[in-house]
Amino acid sequence: MTYFSPERFKALRKARGLSQERLALVAGVCCSTVAAIETGRNKNPSLETLLSLAACLDTGLASFFAEAVKKKEVEKKRKRK
Repeated sequence: MTYFSPERFKALRKARGLSQERLALVAGVCCSTVAAIETGRNKNPSLETLLSLAACLDTGLASFFAEAVKKKEVEKKRKRK
């Protein structure tokens, strides 16, 4: 299962050297929207918003998502070490 990852979103913004304010301005969204997405307060950003942000970050939508790891898989990996 995949889910939106605020951490990945924030890391991409920082890797591009953009502030929340600058990204919001270029993407045409409110700065509070970018902040809410990064902190996880906005757990379901609209597709339109994500497409605009992805274009400004020169990346695809998939970059904002991460695979959910099942608890049992994590435990198995720990036992192997």
